[in-house]
Amino acid sequence: MFETFIKGSSVLTPNSIGLEKLPGNRLEDYFKEEKQELDLNVDLVGKRLGFRGFKRLPRETKLACYAIEQVLENSGKPIPKQKCNQTAVIIASTFSNLNPIVELYKDVEKFGADKLNPAIFPNTVINSISGYASIMFNIAGPNITISQGKYSGLKALEFSLDLLKKQIVENVVICELNLQPPQLFHGLISGHIQKESIASLLLSTQPSTNTIVMDKKPKLMHIKAENKINTSYAILELLYLLKQKNHIYLKKSSDANCFVCEDGDDFAS
Repeated sequence: MFETFIKGSSVLTPNSIGLEKLPGNRLEDYFKEEKQELDLNVDLVGKRLGFRGFKRLPRETKLACYAIEQVLENSGKPIPKQKCNQTAVIIASTFSNLNPIVELYKDVEKFGADKLNPAIFPNTVINSISGYASIMFNIAGPNITISQGKYSGLKALEFSLDLLKKQIVENVVICELNLQPPQLFHGLISGHIQKESIASLLLSTQPSTNTIVMDKKPKLMHIKAENKINTSYAILELLYLLKQKNHIYLKKSSDANCFVCEDGDDFAS
């Protein structure tokens, strides 16, 4: 039986940081709070990691790196000093690289294409967030961005399980970004983000005594069956389930765009 353990989690919301502080017990409760946007100053992350130029990175990159730092710390897994090729980073993002594209456009409008600031361009690449995260956290395994609208989180979860099952890596950090697109796009994008959040998980094929999610025991994620997770907040919804349950099983549904889950037996002794 293929087993994957959730060794750590982190979640950033407009009202709180951390799984225990998520409002209510269901994803529906999350949308009842009035504050809509994340307002965190995370510039100290760059100083802690010794990454020069962190302050100049786009907001979405800085927030994602802060969330990944949190998930690694919460797992009890120190940030590796040397390159680690047994860990992958997967970013699930819908519109989160549109802000740098808008900044690039504004720069061209203001100064002309021949005087474009070349420092802006790398941030417009859709895989830039996972690339920066890999550099900052010395992760030399695959770094991937999945951008498939509201299914981004689900597809990232599916891809992560495939990487682990095929033994390509031993650990995967998933980071799901739900951030508002720039105002310029609000009339062009249907169903833009209702409320901002960044939800992250550290998945592993290896159990760990350092696991601190829920009752400080590893959580078994196996592919089995009944609460559909099929929104653009898939990872956040999974965190809500973890907040309530000791163990859950997951399996791919016959519907290609959702997972189903149910309570599991007590696995960790």
